[in-house]
Amino acid sequence: RQEVVSGEVQTGVASVADIDRSAELLIWVFQSLFGKKTQEERQGSARNSKRAAAAAAAADPKGAFQVATFGGGCFWCSEAVFSEVRGVVSTRCGYAGGKTAAPTYEDVSSGRSGHAEVVEVTFDNGVVSYRDLLKVFMASHDPTSDNGQGDDVGPQYRSIIVCHSEQQAAEAAQALADAGHSGRFEHRTPRTQLVPAPPTGSGASHAAAGHGAHGDVAAHFHVAEDRHQQYFDRNANDSSYCSRVIVPKLRQLMQDPHVAHLFAER
Repeated sequence: RQEVVSGEVQTGVASVADIDRSAELLIWVFQSLFGKKTQEERQGSARNSKRAAAAAAAADPKGAFQVATFGGGCFWCSEAVFSEVRGVVSTRCGYAGGKTAAPTYEDVSSGRSGHAEVVEVTFDNGVVSYRDLLKVFMASHDPTSDNGQGDDVGPQYRSIIVCHSEQQAAEAAQALADAGHSGRFEHRTPRTQLVPAPPTGSGASHAAAGHGAHGDVAAHFHVAEDRHQQYFDRNANDSSYCSRVIVPKLRQLMQDPHVAHLFAER
């Protein structure tokens, strides 16, 4: 059957019997799980992303919420992954690691600004630890790849971690060292940059203690445009990127014995 979603005619699947290829079955299952979004719901989801961090902080009377920032390729995919982890309160797509102020998506995509696409993750440390998030990060991309993940190639897709404390920096460094010796990446050396975040309220930049071509990078997080926030949640039904990249990635992680237990049950 066909239906109109955001002004476009889409071919839908009415039942499992309509599906004769496994890839379509997988897409149909995830669409059923996440549900179809109306245009109003999609616009509301983007608007809510701007208020997510403030709302999360206000709802944290015990002070258990912490922030982590990861970049492992396209932030549409990274945000979709971390949004499904138990204990994650909110996520925001953005840019970090660059040399210019107030970068736009076009600035970052050109490679001239030096920023990477990243996801800021607010999480309840009483439910999920930073070490657990590092496990998800390492499992969700190839940290040994220089400036790209799969078909997404360029410095904006490099592997990067912005650390928000000395403890995060130490745990991230240990996770990278363990990954290099684990054999999971054929003993290749991770190229992930470790970037200390600037002090709260400070405009100062800090040097990166990491790897790769970008040695000195600014650690400031710049929120990306509304159209990039919760991309998978808003476009799971009608984006080829979601069906080709994000859905298989989520399926893989939810079956990975190292991290499957960290994802919320559906």
